[in-house]
Amino acid sequence: VDTIGTIRIRCNSFAKTVIVDLGDGNASNFTPRYMLKVAEHLTYNLFLDAARTTIWGNNTGGSSHYGPVDPPNNTNVDLPIYGRITALQDVSAGAYTDLVVATVNF
Repeated sequence: VDTIGTIRIRCNSFAKTVIVDLGDGNASNFTPRYMLKVAEHLTYNLFLDAARTTIWGNNTGGSSHYGPVDPPNNTNVDLPIYGRITALQDVSAGAYTDLVVATVNF
């Protein structure tokens, strides 16, 4: 299952170079991230590109960060997040969760 989300950033001063990192959530070193429902794991990952080949992380564990970029002053910039839940997982139906923290470095 593929999906797309968005992180919106807005800088209120000129000449800021921005890097956006995503945490690994429940996982260790991003490969793969996983959501939990009690003891069941549902693997997925978050990517920088629509082809879903570059894992969005913090430039460690085989991941890359977004940037550096110089966003325009006082303007919203939407950064797409491309998600993919790994196919053919044998898990029960229900709510699976993970918490991934986005860090904006400038």
